[in-house]
Amino acid sequence: RDFFFGRRPPLPPISPVATSVAPRVRWVHVEAIDGLDRVLLLRLAVKFRLHPLAVDDVIDHRTPTKLDRFADNYFISLEILALAGGNSSMDPACTTGFTDEPPRVRILRTHISVFLSGRPSWNTVVTIHQGRPDESSWLALWRSSGIKPNTAAAASTSKSDVWKELRKTLEEKTQPVRRMREEAGDFLAYEVINRVVAGLRPVAEAYARRLGYMHQRPLSNFPQAWLSELPEIQLELADLIRSLRPMRHVVHHLINDESIGSTTQLYLEDVEDSIDSMIEDVSQLTQMAKTVQDSHERHRDKRNTDILFNLSVISSIFLPAQFLTGVYGMNFQNEDGSSSMPELTFEHGYTYFWGLAGCLFLSSCLLVPFVKMGRHAVKENLQKICPCCHRKPSRRTSFTESVRPSASGGHYIRKIREEVKQVKKRNSGGGRA
Repeated sequence: RDFFFGRRPPLPPISPVATSVAPRVRWVHVEAIDGLDRVLLLRLAVKFRLHPLAVDDVIDHRTPTKLDRFADNYFISLEILALAGGNSSMDPACTTGFTDEPPRVRILRTHISVFLSGRPSWNTVVTIHQGRPDESSWLALWRSSGIKPNTAAAASTSKSDVWKELRKTLEEKTQPVRRMREEAGDFLAYEVINRVVAGLRPVAEAYARRLGYMHQRPLSNFPQAWLSELPEIQLELADLIRSLRPMRHVVHHLINDESIGSTTQLYLEDVEDSIDSMIEDVSQLTQMAKTVQDSHERHRDKRNTDILFNLSVISSIFLPAQFLTGVYGMNFQNEDGSSSMPELTFEHGYTYFWGLAGCLFLSSCLLVPFVKMGRHAVKENLQKICPCCHRKPSRRTSFTESVRPSASGGHYIRKIREEVKQVKKRNSGGGRA
């Protein structure tokens, strides 16, 4: 009664020596994981003049991450993502038989609504922590695994990671005065946003350990359950980026808001950088998941190709024997009833048949290694075995190169040409005489 209808005690007078006084900020936290008390919410709305649209969003508890500015207060809606503590063993896709295998990553989602009231000093902060049913999300409908999230586990994780540590920091008296006790309520809202963003780092690290373990396992020993898990991991990472981008927009709007203090804006810039880094990390994790999946697909295609090649080789080995069996298995007869094939009337024809089939089988088996090695490998092996193959091929010369005089024989050609000219001169002089 005193809380809703009473008045806050006045601030102590400022000492003439002191230059400033720490602002008095009221923080009201409502833990509504197990259900929201609407009467309590309406009382808070009347007490702090909360906008009806923001109250409706809290009652709906499915509001996406956003920031709404009203005349008397600001409304910030955030999504909290935490690792499921004990749900990984419930998933049959995680039981692959490896003892050192990291557990399957399962994310539990909760929702936090933050009201900043009492502008411009922001002397009141109201936070409402609610559970969010994952079975109604589009990702849960896509997966439809039948595994419902444990809301109580999400509540305990969120309490221990966010609210318990935040309250402990505020109540510390042995340490020097914390920044939260020196600043206005907008800095307390920054602390809530910062701790929500910091809670995403263990989620990314869990995915990195899981994908790193899958990458280190040999492809020949890759469980079938992991093949079904990799597409789900890619969808979960895409949904994680889908949750991070609106959070970045909220922080960006708060940084550019003139009503927010300059100190809080400076700290919010660091949160924005953390969100950008987290988005890059999640994109890298998505690429890692695609790499693992593509590697297994290539290994599977290569294995299928090898199997088909071996079957083709085996079929080609027995193909000559099948051809002989088909030829000599034809029942053609002459007019007198005797066989048209003279080989069938041989005394040792059956033995000849198996001898010929055996020779063909051995020749086919000898050709198999050459087929597997390829043309270049066969040529190299022949050069090692046969000395004749070491001869270098003769260089083919064109006709112009064959008739073209070399540098060493040019002197003799000129000498022959001079002798021919002299003979012609003598012949011409003798004819005149």
